[in-house]
Amino acid sequence: MLPGMSQTATGVALDPEQRDVVEHAQGPLLVLGGPGTGKTTALIERFVALAQDSAPERVLLLVPNRAQKIALQGLLTERLLLDEGLSALVEVPVYTWHGFAYHLVTRHHKRLGYPAPPVLLTSPEQWGDIKEALAREAEVNWPNYSSLLRSPGFVDEIVDFCIRAEQRLLDGDQLKALVAARPEFEEVVRFFTKHRRDLRSSSRVDYPTLLEDATWLLANHDDVRAALQERFTHVLVDEGQELALVQQRLLRFLAEPGEGRSLVVAADPDSAIEAFRGAEPGWLARFGEVFGEHATLV
Repeated sequence: MLPGMSQTATGVALDPEQRDVVEHAQGPLLVLGGPGTGKTTALIERFVALAQDSAPERVLLLVPNRAQKIALQGLLTERLLLDEGLSALVEVPVYTWHGFAYHLVTRHHKRLGYPAPPVLLTSPEQWGDIKEALAREAEVNWPNYSSLLRSPGFVDEIVDFCIRAEQRLLDGDQLKALVAARPEFEEVVRFFTKHRRDLRSSSRVDYPTLLEDATWLLANHDDVRAALQERFTHVLVDEGQELALVQQRLLRFLAEPGEGRSLVVAADPDSAIEAFRGAEPGWLARFGEVFGEHATLV
């Protein structure tokens, strides 16, 4: 073993910086490092350590995709049951952002105006749904774009607008300001607003709206936010550079600071690959504006 390294009970070698992540007491911590520097390993070991001190269901780990979720959930379950000797394990809370949001939205769908627990549209279904909605549109409602209304390329542009408007949490006032600045967007904004309303009335939801709904729940329903904060004392986030604005806001409500609470975000600002889906790695430089006084570890 190299000088300065230590081992966990299972023999995983940790360097001093990783050990600092594992032993971080409370409050927000931003962990920065390139690929292969051990950020995820440190999060795993921190999860195990926190689970030993309290309970696994009090620790929330948020990851960017389903493959990582399945892998880490299986690994942590094995560690906690076999290596740490826990006799029973109800749940290891490893979620994707959309999976976590879907759990919230379906549980509280009536507060969000859905007649029934909403059905989540896949990306191809979302594209097809907007295509079908555009096909039903009367050309007279699109004086600037009537000649493009049936064009696949135009459909792609409308889908992209709808997704990005949701990712950026554009509200009614912001949409009105957009139309005031760019009058040619009036038809697009009208369609977007109507389509979003139609989806909700038919209990369907797309991926960006799912995150927005979950964020709205935490922002506007104190009991929902308080229940989540009481359950999850510690929040861990991997691949923090991939967070869009809506995820950043969701995290802010989920991980409000408090006595005995902690937040650890691991990220590599130079390797974001989800910018086309709204990822804003630049937010890491403004981490303190969101979470206040915090520690940073490289």
